[in-house]
Amino acid sequence: RLVAIELKLGDFKAAHKGQMELYLAWLNRHERGEGEEKPIGLILCAGKKNETIELLDMEKDGIRVSSYWTEVLPKERLQQKLHEAVVRARASAGVSSGEVGKPEPDALPASGRSKAAGPTRQQGQFLTFISEYMRRNHGGVAPTHADLQKFFNLTPPSVNSMLQRLEQRGFIRRIPGQVRGIELTTPADILPKLERPFKF
Repeated sequence: RLVAIELKLGDFKAAHKGQMELYLAWLNRHERGEGEEKPIGLILCAGKKNETIELLDMEKDGIRVSSYWTEVLPKERLQQKLHEAVVRARASAGVSSGEVGKPEPDALPASGRSKAAGPTRQQGQFLTFISEYMRRNHGGVAPTHADLQKFFNLTPPSVNSMLQRLEQRGFIRRIPGQVRGIELTTPADILPKLERPFKF
């Protein structure tokens, strides 16, 4: 489904609901593809009053409101808030209490993860594609962002986000300012097989 995200600089106002409803109606009529669910909306504000949100009962219309932080929090407070968010998410997903608060391996910051930990499934596919691309090209040149977008059918932000995670985990090294500036630092023996045929 399509997701409309609107960023507001101030606090949430009731009028924002009507504006988002208009966006969602337009997306539903003109952009919704066959087989897609109805579009949903996310309004990001500097602040919100839970009572107002509850009275407007926006969830039935597929609209959610969330607030963002307007100042950098101390590290300890940030970690506490992230932990609380994980606990709430797992509780709403029905995860058993014994598992609540135990973060997924890929959700950990690089400093909290074992260097010996292998890549996730998706990360492994990226690494294997990069390795295979370099093996098949003269001089071992790396793929560009566009090559990765084309093969995995992803948007530029998604590709960049994955490359950042791979670099943070020490699986690749990127050379700033170079179009093909990716160097693999991952041992070949931990790379999985590509799940789709290599076509390029």
